[in-house]
Amino acid sequence: MSMIPNVSAEALALMATLAEQEGQTTELGHIEDNTFDAEIHLEEINDNAGALIDPASAVDVDATMSAKLRAILIKQAAILATMPVDPNNGYPIGIDAGHNKIHAGLAFKVHYSNITTNSDDHRSAIAFATPAGLTKGHFTVTVSASNAAEFFLEEAPTSTTPQIGIDQAFLNRNRGSANESIMSSLEVAPTVANASVYDEAAMATAAFVSTLELDHTFLRAGDGPQAIGGTSRDTQEFILKASTVYLMYIQNIGASINTHSIQVEIYENTNPA
Repeated sequence: MSMIPNVSAEALALMATLAEQEGQTTELGHIEDNTFDAEIHLEEINDNAGALIDPASAVDVDATMSAKLRAILIKQAAILATMPVDPNNGYPIGIDAGHNKIHAGLAFKVHYSNITTNSDDHRSAIAFATPAGLTKGHFTVTVSASNAAEFFLEEAPTSTTPQIGIDQAFLNRNRGSANESIMSSLEVAPTVANASVYDEAAMATAAFVSTLELDHTFLRAGDGPQAIGGTSRDTQEFILKASTVYLMYIQNIGASINTHSIQVEIYENTNPA
């Protein structure tokens, strides 16, 4: 799939007509922020030998078309001509946005594991602050507990002493990349590319007060890692607000020694103004 920025609906309609005239099967995608996705399958363009014609040669632009649209189509054909394809069917090979951000060095993770004492309601938590500006965090979280517990995800909680937490670094998921996350800890002088983590003693001191609860999930004993919100990224993901604190914590249900684990994954994407 390739991106064609700022293409008018009229231009897309003309592209579809031309594609049909050339024997192409064309699927035009959704409109998002004035950007159009166009996925063009060249499966039906065959020469006499049965092989695919070079996509660039398949674009025969009528002389009455505007120079701008001609340039768009030529650029699109050039992109398609250089895309990797499946050797079995000739379809373009692509990856989803989250996977692409790993390759680009813009995907990060932070985790915290803690063993509680044999006490009801004891907690383990991660918190961090998002920056101002147009770069947003696309966030998912996976949690587990060895005994019964519940999980809370809070947006913009308040605290007079959030700095009591200990810094924990966001790690780049592309281990060859030097990029760092722009999320920050809740220190008085925040540490960029870090979150703050809290055991029960630190949570008691921080005394966070809920403002907006985004999720509340119950965890069964020993169920293993559980993704919060759904079974795939499109049902789990939150796009985080700018200049906002996010807090997530596991809390014991009943008195038990409980192993809590919280794993946060974020990829960072700069949205258009």
